[in-house]
Amino acid sequence: MDQTSEKRPKRLQRVVVIFGWWVAIIVLLPVYIQTAYPAPSVFEYLLIRIAFASAIAFIAVAIPPFVQSWPLSSKLAVVVAVGSVLFASTYLFTPASYLILAPDQHVTTFTVCRGEYPGGCGNVDINVGCGDASAVVADRCIDPARSIQLSSRDGNRCGYTIWQFSCHARIK
Repeated sequence: MDQTSEKRPKRLQRVVVIFGWWVAIIVLLPVYIQTAYPAPSVFEYLLIRIAFASAIAFIAVAIPPFVQSWPLSSKLAVVVAVGSVLFASTYLFTPASYLILAPDQHVTTFTVCRGEYPGGCGNVDINVGCGDASAVVADRCIDPARSIQLSSRDGNRCGYTIWQFSCHARIK
C-alpha cells in the first residue's frame, strides 16, 4: 500500500528527529557517566571517551538528505569523513574530562619507610630498606610529591624514617 506524499514524513523531519535523539543522548550520557563512574579506572575512562566520541560522530549520519543529488559513494565518503573528524576531535579533546577526573588526575597518598628491617617501620605502604625513597615517588607520581616526615629515630644500620607523600598518581 502506497502512502500519499502528505502522510509520508519529510526528509527534514527525519533529520530533525535523528539529530534530536542524538542531542538527547549526548546530553544524558554525561549525567549517567557522572553518577555511575565517579572515579573510573584507566579502562573505564577509555571506554567513556570512546562512548562520547562515538555518540558525537554518529551525528554525521544525518548528512545524506542534505546532499540528495550526489551519488551514493560520495554521500558515504562525506559521512565517513565527517564522522571520522568528529570522532577524532571528540576523542582527543574529550568532554569526559569536564565531568570526571582521569585516573592520572587522582591524588594518591602513601607512606614510605627508610629502615633496614620492615618490622621496625610499623604500618607503612612501602619499605625501601636503606635505599632512597625518591625512587618510589618517581615511580608512583607524575609531578613533584608533597612530603611530610612523620617520624624519625635511630636504629640498626640506617635508622628509621617514615614519610607521607601526596601526588597525582601515575597511570600503570
